[in-house]
Amino acid sequence: MNQKLSHFLGTIGLTEYEAKTLATLFRLKEAESPLVAAESQVPKTRVYDVLDTLVEKGLVVEIASRPKKYRAMKANEVFGKLLAEKQGELSQWNEEARIIAAEIETQREGEPSNEEKVLKVKSRTDFYKILAQEMDTAHERITGLTRLDAHHHILHDSLKRATERNVSIKLTGEHPEGFKEKMATYGENIHLQDATHGMHAYVIDGKKVIMLLSDLAQDRPEYHFAIWPENTAMAQTLEHTFQRHWNE
Repeated sequence: MNQKLSHFLGTIGLTEYEAKTLATLFRLKEAESPLVAAESQVPKTRVYDVLDTLVEKGLVVEIASRPKKYRAMKANEVFGKLLAEKQGELSQWNEEARIIAAEIETQREGEPSNEEKVLKVKSRTDFYKILAQEMDTAHERITGLTRLDAHHHILHDSLKRATERNVSIKLTGEHPEGFKEKMATYGENIHLQDATHGMHAYVIDGKKVIMLLSDLAQDRPEYHFAIWPENTAMAQTLEHTFQRHWNE
C-alpha cells in the first residue's frame, strides 16, 4: 500500500521523499522523525527538512511534545489540497498554451505560403488532419469534390469553425450518413449533394487547391496529396467540374 500511495502522491505533486514520508505518516498516524526516517527509507539527514516542508504545505501537523512528533492531516484533506494546486497549475498551463499557440499561428500566418508541394503521409487520418488545417484558412468559401470515408469525423470541428466564420461550404460527392447528420446541425452555411465522381479535391477561396493523389479506399504504406496555395487556373477547373456535378 505504501508504494502505491507514494506513487500517487508523487503523481499529484509531491517529491519522492515527501511522498514516502507522508505515506509513512498515514500508516503510523503519529511518529517521531527518526521512526519516520526508518520506516520511509528517507535519509535521516533529509527527513527533518522534508517534514518541515510538509508542515508548511499544511499536509502534516507538528506536535509540540518532547521529543517532537508529527501527524498527517486526514487523507481527504491532503488529496484535496494537492489536487487543488494541480488544478490551478492546469488552468495556468491552459492559458499559457492558448497564448503560445496563438503566437505560433500568427507567426505561421505571416510567413509566405505560396509554395506548391506534394506531401505524403502514412495514414488516412493524417491526410484528414492536414485537410482540416487547410480548411481553417478559409475566409469566404470552400468547394469540395468529396469521397469521404470513416475518418470524416476529423473534419467536423474545422467545418463547424468555418460556418461560424460565415464561410460558405458546398460539398458534392460520397458522404457517409454520419457525416450528413452532423453537418445538418451546422446551420445554413453548409450544403451537401450526393454524387459519384471518385475525386477528393477542395478549393478554398477560389485559389487554394488541395487534391488527393492516392486512393484512400486502398490500404497503402503512404498516401500522396498536393497543395497549390495560389493556383486560380486549377481552382477554376475544379470548380467547373464541381458545378457540373452539383447541377446533375
